[in-house]
Amino acid sequence: MQKYEDYVLDPNGNVMEGVSVTIADQDGTTTIYSDDGVTPIDPAVVQTDELGKFWFYGPNGRYDLSLQGGGIVPDTRDDIILYDDADDATSPSIFPDPLVALNRLRVNSGGTAYEFADVDASEVVFTPTGGNATDAGSRLDLRPHQADFDAAPDQSYYDACIAIKSANHYPNQGANIERIPDRLFVGDAIYSDGQYTTPVTGLNDWYSDYAISTGAYTSSPVILSTMAVCTLEGAPASANAGLFAAQSLSGTSSTFNAIGVIGIGVNNCPATHTTRAMGGYFEGHKVFDTSGTGTRGITVDIIVETGSTEQQGYPYQQTTTSAINLGAGGEHTISAHSVNPGSAININNNNTAFRRGIVFGSDSIEGWDGSTVTDIASAIVMSYNHSINWYNSTNGTVGTLACTNDNATVHCEMRFTDTGISYFTDSDTIFKLIYTASAENHFTMTPGASGVSPILSAAGSIDTDVDIRLIPKGAGVTRTSILSITDGVTAPAAVVGQARIYVNSSNGDLEVIFGDGTTKTIVVDT
Repeated sequence: MQKYEDYVLDPNGNVMEGVSVTIADQDGTTTIYSDDGVTPIDPAVVQTDELGKFWFYGPNGRYDLSLQGGGIVPDTRDDIILYDDADDATSPSIFPDPLVALNRLRVNSGGTAYEFADVDASEVVFTPTGGNATDAGSRLDLRPHQADFDAAPDQSYYDACIAIKSANHYPNQGANIERIPDRLFVGDAIYSDGQYTTPVTGLNDWYSDYAISTGAYTSSPVILSTMAVCTLEGAPASANAGLFAAQSLSGTSSTFNAIGVIGIGVNNCPATHTTRAMGGYFEGHKVFDTSGTGTRGITVDIIVETGSTEQQGYPYQQTTTSAINLGAGGEHTISAHSVNPGSAININNNNTAFRRGIVFGSDSIEGWDGSTVTDIASAIVMSYNHSINWYNSTNGTVGTLACTNDNATVHCEMRFTDTGISYFTDSDTIFKLIYTASAENHFTMTPGASGVSPILSAAGSIDTDVDIRLIPKGAGVTRTSILSITDGVTAPAAVVGQARIYVNSSNGDLEVIFGDGTTKTIVVDT
């Protein structure tokens, strides 16, 4: 007895409740059950639940389903195959007709060749015919029979692929392929059959055992996917991909894209659910702290072949090739997809924190060695009216670095050099902050409200008295439209090499004191 379960969704992916599903066995005798062969369902009709799900149990056979009601357009799902090898090891009626029509097939599995023989047009049996070292391996190999089985395949020597729709179990005879009602497992993943409820070391696929041993998971199996590929533990280095997909544009219509892998996650669960939909999920596990080894959650590489032309990417003229391209909207134009996503890249603490956010390799961006016109590499490129913002824990903006300049002739730049910080406008220096070893005294700039002058003052945590010095270059002078001196101060001390002007608070006179201590009166207070 085998269980079949499926879902009914509308074209937008919404679950459909209350749909009637009528089951009919193609041999004309329909008997289905609500459990493993104990409680029959008569008539053979089931309903979808609040999640759009329906299920039933049935003996080995081929079934047709008819769906109607519940707000859907009537539909059919034909040729559903149920097969449980525990009930019937041969079950010839479940195999698609092309298999029988081929008359004779050999199956190479685990180093042993098996032969399909059409006995009386009503059954197909396995007949061991001896090993075949050339074609031995962990795979299921179905091919039309030839006189010389070891000969290299020609145009007529092809694999016969059987598309089992549901609820079939391939006996594991070294092929490492297993199918249960809603899953297909290949390789060591076949041991994850969804039956284990507690950790059982040695009865799971190698990855489940590994994950349980690390404490990352407390139940098994870990692999519970619609399709799972798990290469053999300790496989040779050449077998470095559990799943490989490739697509080419050669010979295809110009209206199609070449896409190696597509992953789509649809979150159409009720609002009370806390689960998330993900188009893809990847993990990289670092186990040994060996020098020179690396671990990546995901690596994306891009190749531009020699002879191809490639330009730098600009915000208003984006490049045609990129290692990663993030798009929003899925190219849909209907209003249901018009809401802007929250962010393009989101970095989370998923029980551990990253030590760095984004790291650029020292030679990863063109121009790092000063070989470009601008003599620096452009690590991040944005259009004007974009900013970098900092927020506090209540989502309040606490810092912003922004550019609103749309005039390319007024190029503004701040550059950190080995001598300090330089500010440029159109490559012309406008201001520099020079590095000084063991600097203590510094400027403080304080803006003023309306009617109040801004203040440029000297500060420092050690010296009590700190001067402000304005030094012209060469024979240049310090100029000001109006010189304002505080009225009435205590006569300052002499400083070698300086002449200090002040208004003496004791007599009100404008005086000057020279570096040798000599005092002269400039203007007498009358």
